[in-house]
Amino acid sequence: MSTSAKALPKRLIEIPEMRRIQHLHFIGIGGSGMCGIAEVMNNQGYQVSGSDIAESLVTKRLQQIGIKISIGHDSKNIANADVIVVSSAIDRSNPEVKAALEALSRTPRRYAWRVDALSSW
Repeated sequence: MSTSAKALPKRLIEIPEMRRIQHLHFIGIGGSGMCGIAEVMNNQGYQVSGSDIAESLVTKRLQQIGIKISIGHDSKNIANADVIVVSSAIDRSNPEVKAALEALSRTPRRYAWRVDALSSW
């Protein structure tokens, strides 16, 4: 019996809606719930980016595994994202949240999810 590990498929998540998604942006990516979800999605082959108010060991680690991190919140950070994932710790007055809600109203194909909504899957 061989002990070599079989390579995992690029994406294990087979939710039909997720097939259209390429880029996810996490607002508040340094939080304990957000960083884990971001890492899983990165490992599944999605392009992942995120922002947080301050640099931390968590944001540095996420950068090391290939996730683009922006320190500070700016509406430009969400420009090319198909999905915006918002931490429940982030207020609606956040410039990225405002831009995401505006984009959502203009482009129904874009999605905005809160972490608590993701956990219900």
